[in-house]
Amino acid sequence: MSVATTQKPIRIGGLYTVPVNQRWIRVLHEAALNFVVRGEIDYQYVEDVADEDYERVFERLSQEELDLIIGDAFAHEESARLLAQKFPNISYLMGSSFQIHDQFKNFSVFDSYIQDASYLSGIVGASLTKNGRIGLIGRYPTPSINRLMNAFIGGTKELSPGLDITVDFLDSWFDLDGATEMTNRRISSGVDVIYADAPGVAETASESGIPVISSLSGIEWRQADTVVTGARWHLEPTLQAAIEQIREGGITTTDFGVYSYMHHNGCSLAPVGRFINDISEDAVELTALRELELRQQRFTATFDTERPR
Repeated sequence: MSVATTQKPIRIGGLYTVPVNQRWIRVLHEAALNFVVRGEIDYQYVEDVADEDYERVFERLSQEELDLIIGDAFAHEESARLLAQKFPNISYLMGSSFQIHDQFKNFSVFDSYIQDASYLSGIVGASLTKNGRIGLIGRYPTPSINRLMNAFIGGTKELSPGLDITVDFLDSWFDLDGATEMTNRRISSGVDVIYADAPGVAETASESGIPVISSLSGIEWRQADTVVTGARWHLEPTLQAAIEQIREGGITTTDFGVYSYMHHNGCSLAPVGRFINDISEDAVELTALRELELRQQRFTATFDTERPR
């Protein structure tokens, strides 16, 4: 249910450790802008905050007349929670790998729990391979990246249990040369479908005509003509739930991760478009069935944060 736009806008601040065009943060930023257009929030943000400046900027932003601060706390989990206690009248909703704790009553968490859509993309990916070899290339084996990779693998194995799956990590957030080298090495080894978590992978694969499944809602969609589909993250349900709680008196120690699930419309499988004829009828039917079941909470996608193998 939408909040009436005649109500006073919620005042929201964004605290981002990377530029807002970085794909994970871009999902937050664009969701906030959508609520600005609807007249539901006033929004200001600080981007590309260096680690050494995080606490200072955190405090400065918290001294503004804000109702809610959103952002990422992955590299500052403990300090962010402690700093938030200095500002009990502000609610914090931060991307985090930690769980909620009653000790930090105004600090809530979320993450890109879009494993539902990643699972579906795995079904599609499995239908595209001709020699049964799929490669996954990621940035770091973090819990959030592992979770989406494992969900993708789960989807591939449901359609084709005997696939040969290889997983590589760059151990870098941004290494175009490394991504190019790793992608070409995997293609040379016989991989003919690639799951791309890292920048540069899709672009390199497109040069060889290798179909790519993207992770999250990355800019690969505009850069590589062989990207077939991928999991898309929609933060609007998360932000809507936070806004409603604030209007009801404030957020108290809530895990908002569930609002990224498919049954809350927090994620979706990107349209396949011109690749639809390359996907087997069995895969199309299974994808449609599992999506319906996920939306009705009658099926659970693979949820595993361990390093995929």
